[in-house]
Amino acid sequence: MADLDLAHGPWKRIVSATWGNFPVQIYQNPEKVLLISLFEKKDDEITGVLVLERRALIVEGDISNFLLQQKREMTLIEKITRENRYKYVMVDSTPAFIPYSESELSNEVAKQYEELDALLKITKKGLEASPDVKTRELKSGTDEEVENLLGDPVSILSFTRKSVLVREMQGGHRESTAKALLGLDRDGQKVEVALKSLFSAIVLGDSKEKRLHLLHIIIEDVLLNSIPVVVFDSQNSFSGLASPSKSKEEYEKYSMKPIPIGFTLKQFEIGKSLFVDLSMIDSDLFLSAFSLEKAEVAPLIKKIFDEKREKISVLGDIISEISAFKETKEFNRFNILRASRIIAVLQKSNPMLFGKNISEELASPWKDGMGKVIYVPLLSQRDEVKRLVVNAVMKTVTPSPFNPNSVLFVFEPNVSQLKDEIVKQLPGFPKNGKGFALQADHEIELTAFADTALKLEIVGNEVIVSEGSEPKRRFTVRPAYSTCSEFTAMPAK
Repeated sequence: MADLDLAHGPWKRIVSATWGNFPVQIYQNPEKVLLISLFEKKDDEITGVLVLERRALIVEGDISNFLLQQKREMTLIEKITRENRYKYVMVDSTPAFIPYSESELSNEVAKQYEELDALLKITKKGLEASPDVKTRELKSGTDEEVENLLGDPVSILSFTRKSVLVREMQGGHRESTAKALLGLDRDGQKVEVALKSLFSAIVLGDSKEKRLHLLHIIIEDVLLNSIPVVVFDSQNSFSGLASPSKSKEEYEKYSMKPIPIGFTLKQFEIGKSLFVDLSMIDSDLFLSAFSLEKAEVAPLIKKIFDEKREKISVLGDIISEISAFKETKEFNRFNILRASRIIAVLQKSNPMLFGKNISEELASPWKDGMGKVIYVPLLSQRDEVKRLVVNAVMKTVTPSPFNPNSVLFVFEPNVSQLKDEIVKQLPGFPKNGKGFALQADHEIELTAFADTALKLEIVGNEVIVSEGSEPKRRFTVRPAYSTCSEFTAMPAK
């Protein structure tokens, strides 16, 4: 294959080789981004191609602390010549195996370029958090700096694990092999579960405080793997995630890192930084939330809501649409005016509740590649407000196109307190890049979650874990890295 005229190109071929049984082409664009392609051939015909993009930063200074904190895979390269010493940090996009066609290749190159651009910005920001570290993108490097990294095709390939790429070609998207530490069994052995199992998890038994504590541990395990967590909290139970624990005596026993930590927590305040976007809410939910489903004006409001939903984000939009509605046999002038007055009363009662959510941190919390808490406090909010906010946030937060487990939703209220339209959505979350973790008094409350990947049942001072087809195990819960405010939380009003 010759040079490629694709997005972010032109892509100039710099290497053509055979790696094992796979033909390989490596391309470079003007920004010194590498595009590595492994081709699948059947009977001398190319049937598919695995695509991976790679970018590098030139680094000066001590970056050992930065590297120790990383969960993402990256490569550190140091090259020493007689005159100079060069240091590079390289990051890769998520490789993908696609059918071999120009359109498929073009789309995949553009998608991976966007992912890699975000990763590079995050890495650069993390490195430069140390005052003695300086970074430059490779495209800004001298000829010698670029040549020392990219001048040897053997080195370029040696930075890539062929086994990972071949597995991607043979099996599609890579499943995460990451593990999460929950505690120790009676023999003092670690009890770990697959990280992906935490994205379909329920906690049962004993007191609510203990169940919330176990959810706290689940949240930490997800955050430690650089994945964001959206928390709905009506008791301030999880506000302590932002503060380091004051106790670390048992960390060594559980093979934990020796330092308590607080996690980044972004609190969204309803009516100030968080709003209910009506375009994210269906008409039945809107009517039900305000007990209007049986009102005489309900059919008119529903009709306008359904037909104009894309244009509606605040109550004023509904009032405008009602005012412009022409009288018909079905909807007379009296009911049109009455519907307008009812919505106006709702607007007066909820002046700051509705609006567009413009925060990218809410819509794409995974974009900066770090584990953080998107905290939605529901304390003292009316039931209809809680219901609308939870539904709106669930729709506003999008999954990452690059990670099958990209955001976890955790609910402090018992499952029995969640409305049906919320519960019905959750079992499908793991198939769509999202996850859920819930707690309930009794298993009978969880009929909608028969296929949950992980079940944790608290029995006295131990927990019984059931994970898929794995044998059941008993364990004592590990200590937390952050403050366990679930034991001192304010009761919901």
